[in-house]
Amino acid sequence: MSMYGSNPKLATMGPRSNSRPDLASSSFRNDVFVGGNGYHGDYQAGDGAGYTSFTYSRSSMHGGGGQKGQISMGGGGGGGMSAMGIQQKAAFLITQCQEYLQRAKTILHSGGPAVEAERLLIMASEVIEQMKFCGRELQQMRIPNDVFRNVEQFQHMHAGIQQQLLGGMTTKRHRGSTSSLDGGGRMFNDAMAWIAQQKRMIETAPWGDDSATIEKQIMSHSKTHSSLQRSHEVDRARDELNSKGDKYNLSILDQEWDSLQKMSHGRITQLRDLQSIIEEISRAIMWVNEREEEELMFDWGDKNVDKYIPMKQENYSRMMSELEEKEKELNKLKVKADGLLHNDHPAADKIQAYMDTLQTQWSWLLQITKCIHVHLKENAAYSQFFKEANETNAKLQKEHDAIRSKFTCNKNTPLENLTDLLKNLEKEKARIVENKRQVQSLVNKSKTIVRLKPRNPEDKSSSPIIVQALCDFKHDQKGILKGNEGILKDNSQRSKWLVTGPGGLDMLIPSVCLLIPPPNPLSIGIASKNEQYYEAIMGIWNQLYINIKSLISWQYCVKDIKYINSLTLSMLSKMGPEEYRSIIKRLETHYQEFQQTSKGSELFGEEDKKTIQGHFDKAQTHYDTLIIQLPTYKEGETKPPPKTTQFYPQPQPAQ
Repeated sequence: MSMYGSNPKLATMGPRSNSRPDLASSSFRNDVFVGGNGYHGDYQAGDGAGYTSFTYSRSSMHGGGGQKGQISMGGGGGGGMSAMGIQQKAAFLITQCQEYLQRAKTILHSGGPAVEAERLLIMASEVIEQMKFCGRELQQMRIPNDVFRNVEQFQHMHAGIQQQLLGGMTTKRHRGSTSSLDGGGRMFNDAMAWIAQQKRMIETAPWGDDSATIEKQIMSHSKTHSSLQRSHEVDRARDELNSKGDKYNLSILDQEWDSLQKMSHGRITQLRDLQSIIEEISRAIMWVNEREEEELMFDWGDKNVDKYIPMKQENYSRMMSELEEKEKELNKLKVKADGLLHNDHPAADKIQAYMDTLQTQWSWLLQITKCIHVHLKENAAYSQFFKEANETNAKLQKEHDAIRSKFTCNKNTPLENLTDLLKNLEKEKARIVENKRQVQSLVNKSKTIVRLKPRNPEDKSSSPIIVQALCDFKHDQKGILKGNEGILKDNSQRSKWLVTGPGGLDMLIPSVCLLIPPPNPLSIGIASKNEQYYEAIMGIWNQLYINIKSLISWQYCVKDIKYINSLTLSMLSKMGPEEYRSIIKRLETHYQEFQQTSKGSELFGEEDKKTIQGHFDKAQTHYDTLIIQLPTYKEGETKPPPKTTQFYPQPQPAQ
């Protein structure tokens, strides 16, 4: 399996159009771990101020991960070109390669400059490598093509022209040296030409794009290296030079032979170095892609939000610690790769491409961690809000039921009981008012709660759903910046959503990069419901308060009326003016209170009020009558009793 994913051709990769300069940093900086505020890996509620801002662009929804186990090079690249585009590119490359080879052949046949022919061969070799890439892409898409047949033909032509070029250069060189070297002989010239040809083959040998290809090249060149340990051409030349005693040319031959051996051995070393560094980088890319894939597939919806938030916070903290350790490993790997680049490794372009991809993938993963940080903070607030809102609702329900059951009363309730009820009702109000601050706090919080239900594709909305980007994202020359808003068109796939961006263009964006911002109708709805519930309970309390107060004032009125109606002149005469005046004053006060408290009372209708007024008026009339009669009554009590004349019976005359 190719470890390049969809882009195995690294040697010809130019600057990635979807990569930003700040990703190619000199080291694998991970400012997520230690930022300007000393922020470390453990999850903290906050806005992630410890992060360094990366501007990142992607050409693959899964960070170039593709199918699990593949590594996509070039910042998640490769997947952006269509099949038709690849076919058109392959056709262009075939024409270009044919032109280079034909021009090189013409130069050789016309005796033109060998340097120009050699340059054309190098260009043709590079085009052949690009053709291989196109062929592999079409194979992966299962599109029939003849690209590899053309590659084989061009390689055959290339080898033939190269052989002619080497032969011509060797002949010219040796012709020029025959006179100066006093003739090395035909065998010497053949040996030198053979060595030059072997060197040229080593110099122009390709470098594999993945570990498996490089392993084949190591095995192939090991066989070549073994075959280079002995050469009939060189042995015959040595014999000829020894027989002639030509030590000078023998020394030249030995130097060239040693140079060839070193070059051959050096290629094996360089192949092994390349294989080692590519395997290490590939493992690192795989590690990053696996974590990325896991986070891209996570469901940040409302299902089981109370359960997954604590677990996700723990996982996030653990992942940040792992990233901190991984950063150290990647910096060591970069030092190793830089060493090969500084030593001019022949496959430096491939090593650099791998490192660029790793840096891009790493930076993208850090972007994702910033998005995760926001989701954790917002979803934790979501979970806490609905937990508090539901608890408050249950508490208000309990208060509602309690106040209705505890404070029932009617006209038959004794005055003493009414007084106790009033005291308890006032205490109950203190408990009810304690909920006011919580209710108001929830109303304020409800306006800041994100929406989670629309993240579920089964949740259908009649109105457009606005989404907000948590980081910069670019795909197929279309992008969205952090903080920009778009309209969600399709979220049937968990990992990527179809969004209409600020410019009106549709694009696929990883769902982890998107937030559905406030207002949340559900949070606002339940907060409003609790507020209304609280107001309703306070309304019940007020009604009960009025009812009890009206009953108390009514009881006092009845008590006063009964007492006044029981008064007699005898009773009043024993009281001082202040005392009996206070009796009627007390009745008047209690009646005024009743008139006031009974206005909103549920226990006293208009007929009840007329009845009590009639009793009040009669009591007043009775009192006034007594007061009017009182002076006469008192005067009669203080006047001495009249003297009685005793009449004696007159004697009757006798008859």
